[in-house]
Formats: sequence, structure tokens, C-alpha cells
Amino acid sequence: MYLSFTEATGGLGSVDPTMRAIGAPTIVSVSPPKGPPAGGATVTIAGTGFRNGATVEIGGVAATNVVVVDGTRITAVTPTHSVGPVDVVVRNDDGLAGALRGGYSYVYPAPPRITLVSPSSGWETGAVLMTITGTGFQPGAAVTIGGTPAFNVTISSEATITATTPSHTPGVADVVVTNDDGQAAV
Repeated sequence: MYLSFTEATGGLGSVDPTMRAIGAPTIVSVSPPKGPPAGGATVTIAGTGFRNGATVEIGGVAATNVVVVDGTRITAVTPTHSVGPVDVVVRNDDGLAGALRGGYSYVYPAPPRITLVSPSSGWETGAVLMTITGTGFQPGAAVTIGGTPAFNVTISSEATITATTPSHTPGVADVVVTNDDGQAAV
């Protein structure tokens, strides 16, 4: 290990606060910079000096599925953590580490919102393919129509879900999308 020395400017005993171990990794960004407290989000860490075998800590907790893509990029899956900004640390196999203070924030996702259901009517026997448009749909979201689960639910994106209607008595029925975190839209 080598150290970088600079001339002290404040008299004897002063140390340059920018002094760091040469060869330590540096982190310049985390993308996306925020995610759910449940964890499970894949992030890309950009920086320099990343080595095979590096580990990642997010908020003091080990990330999983850490892959050193190259010396400037690492992908990892976030652990669970309470809401708020946290530090991201990359530690190489030689023990040298770099940190990005407040580099990632755990936030509650916005609740889902339904803006359109098409078609807006169907047969009482069900089996109608419908498209739900809106915002905030998460992977694993459930769809119910009049309290009965829909079939073949596919979350195409954060804004689009397709599902097959169940059978239902004639009349108006609520369409509800419920994300894994329990937040729902009617």
C-alpha cells in the first residue's frame, strides 16, 4: 500500500484532508440513486479502481449479487433498510475501500394510480383481456375485479398491466391494483 503525501499547510501536525490510499476505489455515482426499503433493486455503481472480488455495502449492510463488470462499474442488489439516505461502500479484495456518503436513498414508492381501464365492460362469464393504464405498478402487483382475482396478470411496465377478467355478476365492479408493499389503487 502506498500513501500520497502533500505539504502540510497549517504548521507541524497538520494533515491534508484529501490524503487517501493510492489504489483505493472511488465511487462517483449510484444508478438509480433511490429505491424501496424492501431492497431487491439492482443498482449500478460507477467509479474507478474496482477489482474482481470487491464487496458492496449499502447502509452498512452487504449487498447481494455483486458483479464487477469492469474497473469502473459494479452491479449489485440492494439489501433491506429503513427509509433515508445511506452511504455506499466498495471494498476491494485487498482491503482498500471507497465510499460515497449519502450515495443511495431508501424511499417509499409512490402508490399506484389507475387512469384508464380498457375495455371498460365485458361479459359476466369473464375471459376478457383488459389493459390497465396508470402509474406506480410494481412487479408482482395483484389485480382484482369486484374482489375476485384476475387471471394472467402481466405487468408490462410501471404504467401498463394486462389481465384477463374473472366471471362476475352483471353490474359495476371496482378494478383494484395492489402492489407487493400493500399500496393499492382503485
